[in-house]
Amino acid sequence: MEQLARHVRRQRYCRDLLYRGTPELTHTATHTATGVQVKVRPDLLVRSPAGRRLTLIDFKTTSCRDRAHFLATIEQYDYDRQAAFYLDALQADRFLIIGVQKKAPHALWTVEVSANLLLMEQGRKKYTALLRHYARQSGPHLAAAHLGQAA
Repeated sequence: MEQLARHVRRQRYCRDLLYRGTPELTHTATHTATGVQVKVRPDLLVRSPAGRRLTLIDFKTTSCRDRAHFLATIEQYDYDRQAAFYLDALQADRFLIIGVQKKAPHALWTVEVSANLLLMEQGRKKYTALLRHYARQSGPHLAAAHLGQAA
């Protein structure tokens, strides 16, 4: 793993993100439509120098042989759901995935998932369905907890 970290730090763009970003802070929010309390923990959170834009970065190790194969895994592993969920929970502007090959040549691929509006909408549908299901299963206990009442 340390070898992969070295390869990431060798890339100027990644090194800059790591320098400017805040790593692995846990954030909480309430999903408005369901009242479900949620937690997110992006690998890296980067605010623009003026503080106007918030970018979330998630690093993914991969066995994919090329960028095209890596792009195909975004839906397969529900990274679209993660991107939409994190963006909405933190009201961020961008969500980047940086894929890092596990084996030589240890290529890095940066994908701005938030730039693909269809993928983001699909991700929102996925996470909303899961949260609605969770809220239904949790029933009145969830609502009482959300309102600060004893169930």
